[in-house]
Amino acid sequence: MLKRLELSGFKSFAKKSALEFNAPVTAIVGPNGSGKSNVAESIRFVLGEQSIKSLRSKKGEDLIWNGSKSVSQMNRAAVSITFDNSKKVFKLEGDSSGDLSLNFDEITISREVYRDGVNKYLINGSQVRLRDIIELLSSVNIGASGHHIISQGEADRVLNASAKDRRVMIEEALGLKIYHWKINESDRKLEKTNENLDKAESLRRELLPHIKFLKKQVEKIEKAEEMRIRLSDIYAEYLKKEETYINREKERAKGDKHSAETELSRIDSEIKAIKEALARKGEDSSRTDELRRLDSELRRLRSEQDELSRNLGRIEAKMEFIAREERVLKTKQGEASARTVPFAEVEGLAKTIEAAFSEADNAPSMIPGIIARIRRLFGEFLSKHRGGGDDIAAKIAAIREELSQAENEKREIEKSLASIVAREDECNRALNRVKEENDKNKDQNRDRERLYYELIAKRSDVAGRLNVILSRLELIEREEASFTEEIKEGNALIGQEILKYKRQMIDEAAFRSEPRSEQEIKRKEIEKLKIRLEDMGGAGGSEMLKEYKDMEERDQFLTREIEDLKKSAESLTSLI
Repeated sequence: MLKRLELSGFKSFAKKSALEFNAPVTAIVGPNGSGKSNVAESIRFVLGEQSIKSLRSKKGEDLIWNGSKSVSQMNRAAVSITFDNSKKVFKLEGDSSGDLSLNFDEITISREVYRDGVNKYLINGSQVRLRDIIELLSSVNIGASGHHIISQGEADRVLNASAKDRRVMIEEALGLKIYHWKINESDRKLEKTNENLDKAESLRRELLPHIKFLKKQVEKIEKAEEMRIRLSDIYAEYLKKEETYINREKERAKGDKHSAETELSRIDSEIKAIKEALARKGEDSSRTDELRRLDSELRRLRSEQDELSRNLGRIEAKMEFIAREERVLKTKQGEASARTVPFAEVEGLAKTIEAAFSEADNAPSMIPGIIARIRRLFGEFLSKHRGGGDDIAAKIAAIREELSQAENEKREIEKSLASIVAREDECNRALNRVKEENDKNKDQNRDRERLYYELIAKRSDVAGRLNVILSRLELIEREEASFTEEIKEGNALIGQEILKYKRQMIDEAAFRSEPRSEQEIKRKEIEKLKIRLEDMGGAGGSEMLKEYKDMEERDQFLTREIEDLKKSAESLTSLI
């Protein structure tokens, strides 16, 4: 039951006006222009009428008080209508029902319109949507259509309405308008859902090729990671054994060196004491001078022999190290040498050389320059197609040159040693002759002299042994430098995992009996893995893995979105 109608700024109602309906109303009468139609139109307006033409206006701004001499124009028109709800007949079942309570004895519906065209709808002072107004009114079978409110001159329109218009009136009278709203809204949602579904599927189709590409890259990275782990494991055992070997050999060589130096110092002291004793015996000056001369000559020869022996030991150690480096580089060269040169490039080189030969036939004086150019062409061609093998070949050539120089130097040293040994033999024979002559007259010095020469021979042996020890120490230092360099190279490929060897445990007793060639086998395997890992891009790829994971998550998200959108579309279709 209608109880009250309030108007403010609506058409001719400039000031706030209230109409109370305390008793049933049969008719409202009044002269023309008194506002009777405006009251009816205000009811249609507040009940949600959307046709401005039905409200006898051209635009929403025409519904607002436009001003007069005594009252200025207003920026807003507002109408409120109050119904009796003591029997709780009004209901709201839409998605706003949980936020809006209708448990009141009166229900007030308000509508406001502003000059910028904005409309506001309120139920009991709470802002709602037009849909909520229509749903609320549909619960009591009323609305803003003409079958409830028939304006002046519209009776004929009702009587002459088409079947379609009558259907609309009947459906509205039955409270079915809200379902048309719901169907239209569901149609819009379904259309939007289908658009979103198309966009999601299109986006997923765009992502799939990139995901496939990333997957292949990730497989390569994972393969490289497996190889890196394999390299790390081999490195751990190899480096631990290499470190154990170097430390053991270094300590042994240092101990041998200390023993040899101590023994050499003792022999020198004994020789010095014997020489002093012999000098005090008043030897024949000529023999003494000859002995001294021969002794000086022998010491000089032995000093040269010692120096040459040290040099020979150093050269032999150097040659052994160079040969080992050559074997390592040949292994790398073997991995890098298997390359195929396009026939077109070989054919192009052949044509260029043929043209150069033709030019040489025509101008013999230019042959040296043409030969130099052909050499340069060959050099550029080989440099282009050797790739990483150029540096290795250059290193091998340099190592072979260095080895050749070392071999020449070794031959020179061996030749010098042979000469010194021959001279030393002569000195020894001469010394023996003088000693025999001296022994005839000086039996008392015989034992000292014999001991002296035994010590000299022993000193030579100890000095030679010391030289070998020093050469061994130099070789160990080279191996230690190579060990350090290996750790640096490994760190570039597998990072801090290279230091895992420090935690590696080995059976030292078994390792002592293990031949050194086992380490060489492991080293070759390490070199092969390093080359393969470098060819695959090393141990990087964390950014690629992250991108692949992000793309996978994005694809899974889109898959879930597509499934949700399909379910939503099915639900909306079922609802419609």
